[in-house]
Amino acid sequence: AGETHADALRREIGEELGISIEVGGHAGSHEFQVGQKSYCLHVYWAVIEEGTPAAHEHQALVWTRLANLLDYDLAPADVPIAVKLQNSVT
Repeated sequence: AGETHADALRREIGEELGISIEVGGHAGSHEFQVGQKSYCLHVYWAVIEEGTPAAHEHQALVWTRLANLLDYDLAPADVPIAVKLQNSVT
């Protein structure tokens, strides 16, 4: 509560990947439901300012091209965003 989307993203990326980022423009949103609860996933473009990403909260990290995003086992809520990102640069 009380955080902007950009502030929350900077904090989460710092905690989960151990890097600092510069948050850019809004890349898209996706609303979805899990059970009776509604969520809205907001995605932003970002640039690494400092550090090297490390898997603090995840099993592995990979760099990939946008065209290859759907080659990975994404969470169902992430798939529509991946498609939007792919379509935004083609």
